[in-house]
Amino acid sequence: MFELIPFARKNTEYEFHPFRELENFQRNFFGTSNAFSSNNPLALRTDIEETDEAYVLRADLPGVGKEDIDLQIEDDILTVKAERRAAYQNEDEKKRFVRIERGWGVYTRSFDVSEVDTDAIGAKFENGVLTLTLPKKQPPKPEAKKVPIE
Repeated sequence: MFELIPFARKNTEYEFHPFRELENFQRNFFGTSNAFSSNNPLALRTDIEETDEAYVLRADLPGVGKEDIDLQIEDDILTVKAERRAAYQNEDEKKRFVRIERGWGVYTRSFDVSEVDTDAIGAKFENGVLTLTLPKKQPPKPEAKKVPIE
């Protein structure tokens, strides 16, 4: 049961932390929606599986509605954008929160789809998991051409 209680230290600003400046720089430079930050609870984490015919991309989007997901393709770059709203932003009632740990905001991640047939991409969103099926481009079939002789 004690694992469910978040551990917080007292007086953390006075404790020695050798990488604090580097972490602050990273947070300020990349912003809070950095998908590669291990501290970001709502980072757009993905798994990409390759089959013979396609790539299958699965992204965890807990707490995001289907209507809050935007998929755009521009210049062979697929951008997945999702927005998660905080519960206390949508309510007019005054609530007293003891602790807020769940992340909220706009999260994006981009992928190179130059080897993908973008006209045949399939998307499905179920149980907080976005699944994209990205069919591979078929290599051009070699054509036999007859060269006329003059």
